[in-house]
Amino acid sequence: MKYFLHPQAQEELEQTVLFYKKQQAGLEKRFIEAIEDAINRVCRTPLLY
Repeated sequence: MKYFLHPQAQEELEQTVLFYKKQQAGLEKRFIEAIEDAINRVCRTPLLY
């Protein structure tokens, strides 16, 4: 399933990634992995949410 983020959500996501990157090396990667996992779960079973 394809998805898209609202432009404001995309901007917020990018800002949050930069925030985590400044907090601790590699933390932004863990955050991105968590976001991608959540999006994939919603795409696999959208009626669950």
